[in-house]
Amino acid sequence: TIWDVATGRARHPRRGHSGGVRAVVPTPGGGWATGASDGAVCQWRADGSIAHRIAAHHADVTALVVTPDGRTLYAA
Repeated sequence: TIWDVATGRARHPRRGHSGGVRAVVPTPGGGWATGASDGAVCQWRADGSIAHRIAAHHADVTALVVTPDGRTLYAA
């Protein structure tokens, strides 16, 4: 979930993972990527909609790095 710090309310409740989110990283253009205990990596647009979901691993995704140009996402 993405929270509005000023109001304390959820701005974008996320439903892209079936497991708990373990890693979050901002991406160029105002979006973000998440990795979770379901082994998936999700890329989110700035408006909160999901752009891509990749079944990347057979175990938890606990670390993410995005290159400055936004063209490559590393997951571990």
